[in-house]
Amino acid sequence: IAVHWHNVLARILNLHIRRQGHAMTTPGLTVGNHISWLDIVVLGTQAPFDFIAKREVAEWPVVGYLGRRVGTLFVRRGDRDSTLSTAEDMVWRLKRGRRLLLFPEGTSTLGHSVLRFHARLFQPAVLAQVPVQAVTLAYRGAAANSAPFVGDDDFLPHLWHLLALPCIEVDLIFHPAILPGSCDRDALARQPRGQIVAALNPSPLVQALTA
Repeated sequence: IAVHWHNVLARILNLHIRRQGHAMTTPGLTVGNHISWLDIVVLGTQAPFDFIAKREVAEWPVVGYLGRRVGTLFVRRGDRDSTLSTAEDMVWRLKRGRRLLLFPEGTSTLGHSVLRFHARLFQPAVLAQVPVQAVTLAYRGAAANSAPFVGDDDFLPHLWHLLALPCIEVDLIFHPAILPGSCDRDALARQPRGQIVAALNPSPLVQALTA
């Protein structure tokens, strides 16, 4: 049901998704670079994820309503008790076969670079001993400038602006999953971030081969 509704939103927004790789089908933690609230819609079309999002998202029109309906975990930033409770809930869900998705940068960016991944967000994957899969998002064409939702942007004006675009192009790359093994959370945070950075900034040789 969740995937269906995200696909309905994707059609309304005229999202054109070009995907490489596949979302893992086993229980695990998926992590991505964060550019916009649109990221949730894009990724929600791919698999029935349980999203981890900031509390403010719950109050947004459409996206917030859908998030509440599909079991999104909402976290109050800066609230230690809320963070601990969410971490416990994440472990519980992972051990019961769920697929979780979060944005470890902790905030959105313009999409040109990737901020440090907060290692504490990977602790539930270590405790549950489930794989971690990185996913890279990159908006293209007119959407490269219009999709980013950062700072003090207001949701509704941003939504109307996106609806005015002929289409919203986005590249989506699912990378090979990483098994926690004996990794601590710091090491586990560095590896998927490295995969995303490499995908956003390919070497000249890779660019020539894929041109």
